[in-house]
Amino acid sequence: MSVETKLTVPDQDDAPRVGARASLVVYESDGADSRTRVVELADGAQFTIGRSRTASLRSESERVSRIHACFQRRSTGLYVEDVGSRNGTWVNGKQISEPRLLASGDEVVVGPITVVVNITTSAVTPARIQPPRVLDERLAAEVDRARRYRRPLSVLMLTIDGETTDTDEAWDRVAAQLRTMDLIVEYAPSMHAIVLPELDRHAAADTARALVVAAHGMASAIETKLGIATFPDHATTADTLISHARRAVQASSSGDDFLAVLPPDTDPSAAAIVVDPQMRRVFELVRKVADHPITVLIQGETGVGKEVIACAIHNASSRARAPLVRLNCASLPEALLESELFGHEKGAFTGADRRKHGYFEAANGGTLFLDEIGEISAAVQAKLLRVLENSRVTRVGGTDEIEVDVRVVCATHRDLERASRDGGFRSDLF
Repeated sequence: MSVETKLTVPDQDDAPRVGARASLVVYESDGADSRTRVVELADGAQFTIGRSRTASLRSESERVSRIHACFQRRSTGLYVEDVGSRNGTWVNGKQISEPRLLASGDEVVVGPITVVVNITTSAVTPARIQPPRVLDERLAAEVDRARRYRRPLSVLMLTIDGETTDTDEAWDRVAAQLRTMDLIVEYAPSMHAIVLPELDRHAAADTARALVVAAHGMASAIETKLGIATFPDHATTADTLISHARRAVQASSSGDDFLAVLPPDTDPSAAAIVVDPQMRRVFELVRKVADHPITVLIQGETGVGKEVIACAIHNASSRARAPLVRLNCASLPEALLESELFGHEKGAFTGADRRKHGYFEAANGGTLFLDEIGEISAAVQAKLLRVLENSRVTRVGGTDEIEVDVRVVCATHRDLERASRDGGFRSDLF
């Protein structure tokens, strides 16, 4: 028996119109297994999620109802509706009770399934192969987005060798295979960097194979090598992603073994060579505390390597495959620091034009390194203490408490014990 779900769209004459393209990036997590797919929605198209065989996306999860939620694209916009589910449909962290008009970047949660909305308002396609200067800024922004919103991100380094005419045509074919959101940059002679937002290592490997097929064309006399680095599996910063992908290229070979995916890196800053007996005792202590859920305070003068120790603690712990998120508390004013730590809701203050996840949410499941913790104000100290006590954050301008699983490692050059006695630092937080 077929089931048809009809979305009841409210009258919204002034609703923003959906442009040339509307798509859903769908993440489904089932224990250790996770899958990603992109669903394009044409005008009038409908996409349903549920346990029924008639659903567009079928889930076996007990948290999902028979027909749980329905997405539909209309001329007035892209909407989602909860179809009488047991556990509710959530948009940007809030449960909906009626059809909801969606905007690009909105996050819809249905049981174990997360859907990110992507809406373009024009069909303008940027220049295909970009100059090298574009890479650093764009990749840094994508890493920040991946960290904050816990999204996959992959970087490919591709080399094509051969006659100039053949390689130029090959690069054109490669660029033509990429999505609008992807970035391809001429990184070095014969080598290009390709940034693939929203693709995990499995999807990136599939894309890599398709790009190499496109590069060779029907009978191109060229040789290709390709390396992959994925956030956060292989690296968690822009520089280390590029470095890992370059080493993967060097480990690959032409022919059938053109693709190389090296095992995850140990953070280079944590790969310290320890000789001095006192430092050996320090690193022995690192290994002892690494897997304990306690908050760690690292004290020492500027330049002694406090961040190296923080990286070593993270990499030696069971959280090593999750993000290590770093924040220098001394580099931000109080108002901005609170927003960066805990996030903020749309409209919380002037310029808050959309919801923002804070560093605690970005580090969920991993480690948050707070450098120069001794420089934060008394107000932020009180809010930080509460998070450490109950593992919940409240975004600036919001009322909902969000549970987070974060191991906090702090560092300072100040004597916090003396500061707490003198009233310059909260004794209970210390």
